[in-house]
Amino acid sequence: MELLKVLDENGNFTGKVLDRDIVHEKGLWHREVIVWVFNNKGDVLVQRRSANKKICPNKLSICAGHIESSNDSITTVKIELEEELGILKDTKDIFYLLTEKTEKKVSEKFINRIFSDIYYVLEDKDISKIKIQKEELSEVFWINYIDFKKRIVNKDDEISITYTPQKFKLLDKIYSKITQ
Repeated sequence: MELLKVLDENGNFTGKVLDRDIVHEKGLWHREVIVWVFNNKGDVLVQRRSANKKICPNKLSICAGHIESSNDSITTVKIELEEELGILKDTKDIFYLLTEKTEKKVSEKFINRIFSDIYYVLEDKDISKIKIQKEELSEVFWINYIDFKKRIVNKDDEISITYTPQKFKLLDKIYSKITQ
């Protein structure tokens, strides 16, 4: 059971903690982290979600996870990086970008209303050294950020990431800084 803090539409904790499935069924606001992993060439580590995932099976995404009620945002980033990809990071090496509020009806019984704390990290690990969590992912690979962004902007059906100008303006700056 994954317990999540229920938030109001402004991101404030309501005092309720509920199971993740109930939160999604009722379309309640909650938090997650999203972590963009860049290497020193300006590539992004992309992951293919496992075929058995309830949300976006087999779709391309990046490291992400719900913030459980007992954790904070930065702790969740560290947990997700380690569990999904075998990447260990110190807090000082994790950089906050912004928090996005999104709402998406996935199905009649699944509404995702979420505040996403978005971060980035730098990691130059060879793809063969990345240990993926098989229950979550089927593969990972590096792809040039600009090429991946184009696919997102063009609403490639294979990708589960939504384009928002504010987020990509910040990611563009990171890419430029890395590739200078």
